[in-house]
Amino acid sequence: MKISKIILATLSLLITTIPLAAEDPIQFEDEEWKEIIEEVLDVNNPTPADMLELKELNLEKYNFYIHDLNDLKYAVNLETLILPANYMVDISILLALSKLKTLNLGYTYWENEHIELVEKLKNLEKLTLSYNSLENIPDTPSVAYLDLGYNQIKDISPLKNFSNLHELILTKNYISEIAPLTEINDLKVLYLDLNKIRDISPLARFKNLKVLDLRNNPLARLADTHILLSGSKEVPVAATKSFILQLWAVLWTAQIWSGCFKAEDFSGTIGFIKDFLGSGFTPSKAGFWSKLRKADMIGFVGRGPYNAVADDSALKFREMAKAHALGYSAAEFLHGPVGAYTAKDFVFLFSSARELPEDIEKVRLALNDRKTPYCVIAPAKGKFPFNCLLADIEMKLIALHLALAKGLNPDNPKGLNKVTQTF
Repeated sequence: MKISKIILATLSLLITTIPLAAEDPIQFEDEEWKEIIEEVLDVNNPTPADMLELKELNLEKYNFYIHDLNDLKYAVNLETLILPANYMVDISILLALSKLKTLNLGYTYWENEHIELVEKLKNLEKLTLSYNSLENIPDTPSVAYLDLGYNQIKDISPLKNFSNLHELILTKNYISEIAPLTEINDLKVLYLDLNKIRDISPLARFKNLKVLDLRNNPLARLADTHILLSGSKEVPVAATKSFILQLWAVLWTAQIWSGCFKAEDFSGTIGFIKDFLGSGFTPSKAGFWSKLRKADMIGFVGRGPYNAVADDSALKFREMAKAHALGYSAAEFLHGPVGAYTAKDFVFLFSSARELPEDIEKVRLALNDRKTPYCVIAPAKGKFPFNCLLADIEMKLIALHLALAKGLNPDNPKGLNKVTQTF
């Protein structure tokens, strides 16, 4: 039955694509389609020649419910087609759109025979079929991005053939077994939230995974031991040491989990730190020192792990040197706080290398425009993210020297309560 439908759809396609003179206006079956095409192409009464210029079509902003795609039969150069939230009865025209690279048919009340049509699109790179009550995964191994969230999928074994996949969204399905994912070598983003997963050990082999979402799976209920973090007596801790140890523990956790680092990365970092502490580092001899001492406000801006270093550095400058100090991510800083910084203030910019990341470079340019002095903290030694430790220690020493220069006792800051009662 499915094969016969495909044959009929193909015949229909051949019939509806009878050549039309390139300069003759197209007779659209649906007037709304005509209005949209005219707006996108900025032409009146589009011709087949005009349709050849159509490379991208996104209907997300239009209040337009589509039942078929027949009016796209001349858009054979279309590369991106986004048609979410529509009731698709006939999508056979997709067979004529062989150049499609991005296809979004989310929430389109999917029919099973539609899967076989999509599988014939061999150049797809991004495919979105979320919210369609799908039970099976379409055979589209060429895609690098696949969104099958909010469906009814249980078996993901077909994914073992998706060797190009970089980003996979499987939110809210009925998945319990994820071993087939281990065949995907270059997966970077993986959403598995709201499923039925109990065993995540297959994920340990992923070395390139950047984003992983496992929320709302039955993992926690299976734990042998539960620790109530708020159930013990609160005791004072050395916060600075705790933060550095947290960074160190995260690096070791990543190593144990995926083997992403080398043993010499850890031993080398310890050596770099010892060398730095024995180097007689004296911030007062640095070119930025006089401006830092006079600064009304001190900002710290970093991205990724350096964002945590920025926040902790600001805390230490407040605690030890009684400075008005605040830490930010680059995006957060540019969103508003940069407006408060003037030539009387100072900003530390954190980078893992001398060549600044794009967002930190934007912060630097904004500071130049405001004539706000700054200093780039980019450790000369150490591998990222291990050099975060070197940067963090360097900032603690600068805070210490600033406190001493102000005549303060950093070991006994006045009015500072380091232990609070928590309920």
